[in-house]
Order: sequence, then structure tokens, then C-alpha cells
Amino acid sequence: MRVGRIAGAHGLHGAIRVRPDNPESDTLEQVQRVFVEPENGAAREYKLAGAQRLNRATIRVVLEGLDDPDAADALRGSTVAVALSDLPAKAPGEFYYYEAIGCAVTTTDGRRLGVIEEVFATGANDVWVVRDGAAEVLVPVIDNVVKSIDLDARMMVIEAVPGLLD
Repeated sequence: MRVGRIAGAHGLHGAIRVRPDNPESDTLEQVQRVFVEPENGAAREYKLAGAQRLNRATIRVVLEGLDDPDAADALRGSTVAVALSDLPAKAPGEFYYYEAIGCAVTTTDGRRLGVIEEVFATGANDVWVVRDGAAEVLVPVIDNVVKSIDLDARMMVIEAVPGLLD
């Protein structure tokens, strides 16, 4: 599962800067290995030697076997992923972004809005990008909007609060 992208090298010892897809996630600080996939190459597994948050949008990652800043910078733009089996346990009521992608979204009155194609964090809450053809709705993942989440049925039900669908 993708968790971010490499923004470039960090320092003189081959560390990389990773921009996580979900800035609130601490996944990289909890896993032991990652998979780095260059834009035009095969994924390679690395043992994670360290991960330190630099700011809200960037994590400094040290990978075993990567100790040259030029080699680290050559990975710029690569995808960073983790094995699903390595993900930390979820708390009750939580879900991983990848689990929501592809779920259908309907309103409480039964109107189908489309399918979740992206999820992103705003700082205050997550947002689902729901698309149906050219139509797009940004759904805030907050209690007064999201009424039910059924990941097994791949179905989300929302309350169309005033202004949401305008």
C-alpha cells in the first residue's frame, strides 16, 4: 500500500525526505520495512533504519543500504509503500485510506453520488473525493455528514447537509 512519495535526499548520508499521503499518519515511524518504486522501475524492499518527522508534511527516512546522497536523490519521485501485513492495528472506528477508495457513496435518501477515488487530510478532518463521471463532490469525513461506513459492503452513506452538493 502506498504511503507517500520521495521528495529528495536529506543530508550527506543518504537519508531521504518522504512526503506522506496522509500527513497525520505515523505508519513510517512504526514499520520495519518499506518498498521503494521508482517511476520507471521495479519496487525494491529496504529495511527501515529510522524515521523522524521533520514537519507536518515531511518525514526524514533512513534506509539500510542507502548511504549516498546522490543515490538518495536519484529516488526523487519514487513511491514509498508498505506491506498491508505490516500496517499498525487500527483503533475502533478507524480505517485506512486505501480501504475507502472504491467504495460507493449514497445519501441518506438513497441518491448515488459516485465512488471514492481519493482521500486526503486537511488538518481538521479527512475528505473523500467522490466522483461519478465528470461530477465531483468533496465530502468531509465528520460525524454530522458521514452516517455509516460499511467497508465489507464497500458502501458509505452520507447526509447531504446544506451546501455540500451545490
